[in-house]
Amino acid sequence: MRTPGHLRGWAVILLLLFLSGCGGTTSFVLNTQKPQDRAELVSGGNTPVVAIFSTSGIGEARIFPPGGKWPGPLRLMLHLRGLEHLGLRCGDKTLDTGLSTQTSQQLPRQEPPGGSPGNPVKVIPSGKIPLENGLIIAEISRDFLGNGDTLQVRWIDFYR
Repeated sequence: MRTPGHLRGWAVILLLLFLSGCGGTTSFVLNTQKPQDRAELVSGGNTPVVAIFSTSGIGEARIFPPGGKWPGPLRLMLHLRGLEHLGLRCGDKTLDTGLSTQTSQQLPRQEPPGGSPGNPVKVIPSGKIPLENGLIIAEISRDFLGNGDTLQVRWIDFYR
């Protein structure tokens, strides 16, 4: 004979299973245009970190946030030796920038008229260009990501 406590246990298990399916996607979806390139989530939390690896030095990735909403800012780790061009598009916002080969500083960004004020994207090399063990950090503000449901990332390495 089953006891009321036994039924309560099953009710709790069913409720937990139901609730676990209601939250939508709990992780980022990452796609690269070329099969030899890859993008992977290396850290979650308040500022998720997505690592991008490109063998040819030219590529594109699309990043879809969990449940279609950006949890906050996003950090990209581009494993490249240099960054001639970085193009970002999210919703109705676009931005193009890169790094100088002479000074390793971020180039003035180019965006369409009426673009975002301030500095929505900061690009930081891990050393002097060309980078030996290439790592370029791109910090993307929550304001830039806005309500867009996909971040398109395009890159060109100087030393492809």
